[in-house]
Formats: sequence, structure tokens, C-alpha cells
Amino acid sequence: MNDVRQAELLRLMSGLCDGQLGTEEAERLEALLRDEDARRVYLEYMDMQARLVGLGDEAVMGEKFSIAARGAAAMVGREHELQPASLGMARNRWATGSLRRVASYIAVVSASIAATVMVQWLLPVTKNMQERNAVVAGAVSPAKAMPEPKYVATLTQVSDAQWGGATPVYRAGARVLGGDFELRRGVARLAYDGGIELIVEAPARLRLESETVASLVTGKVVFRADDASAPFTLNTPTSVLVDLGTEYAVEVGAEREEVHVFSGEVQRVAIDGGEVQQPQLLLAGEARRFSSEVDSEGVAEILAPEKFVRELPTAQASAGDTARELLARESFDYSNANALREETADGGEGFRGPWGGGLARAPNERLDVEIALNTSASLKREATPETSVGGAFEHVGFAKYFRRLATPVRLDADGMYYFSYLLRRDGPPLDPLADVSIQLRQTEELQSDQRDATIDLRKRLNFGVDRTNELNTHLERVGRRMPLPLSYGETYLLVAKVAASGAYPDQVFLRIYGPQEPVDRLEPTTWSAVGAPVQSDLVFDWLEVHINSHTRQAIDEIRIGTSWGAVTGPWVGQ
Repeated sequence: MNDVRQAELLRLMSGLCDGQLGTEEAERLEALLRDEDARRVYLEYMDMQARLVGLGDEAVMGEKFSIAARGAAAMVGREHELQPASLGMARNRWATGSLRRVASYIAVVSASIAATVMVQWLLPVTKNMQERNAVVAGAVSPAKAMPEPKYVATLTQVSDAQWGGATPVYRAGARVLGGDFELRRGVARLAYDGGIELIVEAPARLRLESETVASLVTGKVVFRADDASAPFTLNTPTSVLVDLGTEYAVEVGAEREEVHVFSGEVQRVAIDGGEVQQPQLLLAGEARRFSSEVDSEGVAEILAPEKFVRELPTAQASAGDTARELLARESFDYSNANALREETADGGEGFRGPWGGGLARAPNERLDVEIALNTSASLKREATPETSVGGAFEHVGFAKYFRRLATPVRLDADGMYYFSYLLRRDGPPLDPLADVSIQLRQTEELQSDQRDATIDLRKRLNFGVDRTNELNTHLERVGRRMPLPLSYGETYLLVAKVAASGAYPDQVFLRIYGPQEPVDRLEPTTWSAVGAPVQSDLVFDWLEVHINSHTRQAIDEIRIGTSWGAVTGPWVGQ
């Protein structure tokens, strides 16, 4: 969609929301919505509008809406005029790729004003208007006009937090929903899936709009990104801030806004008195204060890193805490090579009874004559070999064994579960399967499988590596795959996180560490693979170890816990 059509679309949507759209204009809007890009912009706009609640006096909100609407139309209409003056000062220092990135950021500014800054101040619309908007767009039914809340980030660290009344009580590791985010006390670190980090210092109120947009209403935020991070827009009541590979801090008060740039560059677009200003480029080492009493360029301040919390202290978990957070552990430390087949393998902890109910077959053989237990050698990571003991679950062919968990993994309630295990793949696959994984299963589903071979993959959760080194996870048959350049004959550490929720979708995250790669002390901000959110209320009672391959595969040192440290602590080098 070109600039002229986009500006026209914004104008018509504004008139629609104000109830001032005439017959001819309504027909023109419907004509524009025959275009796929126009429908996408329209639906995002209206979906966000439908989520809004009243923010105050109608006259005041109406005035703010008019200012934002005029600003958005001006920005979209003048997109190519926004580059030269303020960007020229740094042009010689930007590589060609950086210039292209700046252009993309300018587009992000335009889109964010149209799709987020504007709608922050929109008046609530009636239910009839919401339904009409959805039907006109032709993509959603009236019953689905109100979108489901979506996850936008992960709370990777939190210290002494007290949450606002409309904000869920999050704990470290939790997925964070879009919407109001109020922190009354403490500090919280948010990690967006695109690699962005926000450190929020109380008292603060934000509106988490999407995976790429947030609005700071009041308080302090430190923003951190690098050149590889996805573009991100941070709105304030009077401006739009776009990062350029940046670490910066912003403080929003009742009558002022301060921006401190620690590294990189920040592009600030002010909306002042209804007029959209030219972008202002703030360089590393600069700090400026903006208020309604001075011009839009702001007033220079002394850079003050100490004014903001830029790092949260790394909490050192005690041995007692780690022990309480570890739900189950299995090292396959058995002296009897037939222990799995004889169902006497009852070592480890956190289980009810021994391994059993399974089988081990050689390739293309039907008889259960093979042994899937190596009692003489365990898998080891070179940095921490002393943490591996006993043997390993190892096999060529098809093998699976089950063990009941003392503490079930519940997806019908809020909670965080972490898994880790060592794996090794010896040689390239000779068939399409080449699967090495662990699976979580329900009692009823497992009994049906063993009784009459009734298989229902919708009632399982698994994560592992198969095919030609594809990291994968599946929950209720909704999966994610990520090809990785793994080496054969090497030992890797696979760590999985399951973010469970009783009211909202559940989600699985996978991280695989190479033989020489240091293991993160804290939960990482980026993962090797991220599963799609899936609404599930399954309760898993059983753990299955699973190998299906014509080449040798091995699993060892399985851990299940409720914290990152509980399952990765043994592998973190000192």
C-alpha cells in the first residue's frame, strides 16, 4: 500500500471511530479494505481499539485522539521527509546496512503512531461498532471481535516486586501478557522474543502493546538491544523512541521526560501541541530533558547512569533451594544391564516405582531381545565431567521405557517446569526418523496405548532431536522444528522450559548447548526454538525415554525442576 492510500485509510478509520463517516466515505473505506495489506492494518487497529478501556474525561480524551490522529496522518504522509537534517550529522559513521535499518525504523515509527500511539487515546467504542468493524473487514466474526490476550515477553528476573491491581502476580520465568503492566515496588527485567530487554524500575506503569511496541505511561525503564535485535518502538505520552542498536534509559514524570543514551543512538519523534516534529537523533553520551515549557529540542542534562537500575543482581540459589526445586532426576546408574527389561531400574529420585512397560528392538526386528542400557559409560560434558555418573540410556533401533513421576507436570494450573538431559547422536541418520527424545504422557493415554495400541499424539508433550539434526517440540500435535548444525559423536545439553497456565495458553521453549558452550547461569533471553502457544489442560504423570533410529542414540542425566538453576546448576562451570 502506498503512502497516499495509507494516509487515506488512517483518515477514514479516524472518522469511523468518531462516528463522522458519511455514506460515500464508508463506501470508499470498504473499497480500500479489498486490499490485503489494508485489511491487516485495519484489523490490528480495531483489535487494539477493542481492548482499550476508558482513560478519563471524554473531552480530554477526544482532544488527545484528534492530536494523535493528525500526527499519524502527517507522519505517514511525510515519511521520506523525515530523514535528512537530524540524520545527516551521523551519516558518515553509518554503514550502508545501518542506513537501510534507519529507513526501516522510520517506517516503524510511522506504523507505530498509526497503530499504537493513536489508539492509546481512542475513546471506547460500543459493542455494535466493534462488531461492524470486524464484519466490514471480512476476516473475523462479531463473536471474535475482542482478541485473546497474547504473550509478548518473558519475565526473566524480578526483585522485591509488588504488582499493580490489574497486573498478574508474575514470578521469574513467567510469560507476560500484553496489556497493563504496573510495578509498584521492586525491579523487573522483561525479555522480548526478538532479543529486546526492558528493565522496569518501580513505581512504573506501562502498556505492553505487542512483541515490538510498548508504551511507558510513567516511571523509569532501561532499554537494551543490539544491531541484530528486532526493531522496537517505545512510546511515551509525548514522543516515540526508536532504538538504533542501543542501551538507553527514559524516565516519564508528570511534567517532564528524560532520555539518557548509554550506547548506540536513539531517534526521538516528538508530538507537541498536535504537531509532529522532525526526528531528533540522540547520540551515545547524551542526555536531554523535555517538557511542555521548552522547545521540542529539549534541554541538555548530564548523563547519569547511576540514576537508573541497569542490572539486577544475580541471586545465588542455595543448595537447599535447588534441592526443593528439583522434582526428579535420573542418571541411569545401574550395574545390571537387564534392569530396564526386568523392571528393576528404580534409581534416581522423584519417581514412583521403577522404569518399565517398554521394549527395545533392533532395526527391522520384531522381537524384544535388545538391551537399551549402557551400564559402563555415561554421557559427559567436558567442562563438568564429574557431574555425570553411572551409565546411559543407549540404543540402535527402537526403544522406549516409562516411569511414573511423583509430582505430575500440570498444564491446567499456573506454573513453570524445566527439563534438561544430555544427548549424543552417533552418525548421520539412515532413515527419516533418527529420533532421540523424552516424552510426557498421561496415565489414561499410556494405558490405552499399551492395551490396544490406541495412539493419541494430542495428549503428549515431547522435545528432542530427530531427522537430520532438527531440534523439535510438540504439544497436542502443535510443534516447532529448528534445524541445527550439530556434530555427530558429541554430547549436547538440551534444556526445555514449559510455561504452564490455567487460564491462558501454555508454551514450550528449547535451548541446546554445544560441548564447549558455557551454560547460562540465568534463564536465557533467546532460545534455540520456541513452540507456539497452545491452550491445554493436560496433566502428565509419566516420563518416557524414547529412541527410534538406525544409528546409535543416547540419553543421560535427566532432570526435572521448577527453576532454571535446579536443572542446569550441575552444568554451570565454576
